[in-house]
Amino acid sequence: MDGSVWHADMAAAPRALVEQLAATGGIWVAGAGTQVAVGYPDRSLIAVARLSSR
Repeated sequence: MDGSVWHADMAAAPRALVEQLAATGGIWVAGAGTQVAVGYPDRSLIAVARLSSR
């Protein structure tokens, strides 16, 4: 990790995923590039996100 801050835009995130993000302040990211999968391990909360460094 290089300490970079990235923003994840999620057009169709499940409400439960957004609530989990708000409660924990973190999210798991899988993939490479600017379009990735985001979610939490051992949960069916997953969405596609577009990353930007804004």
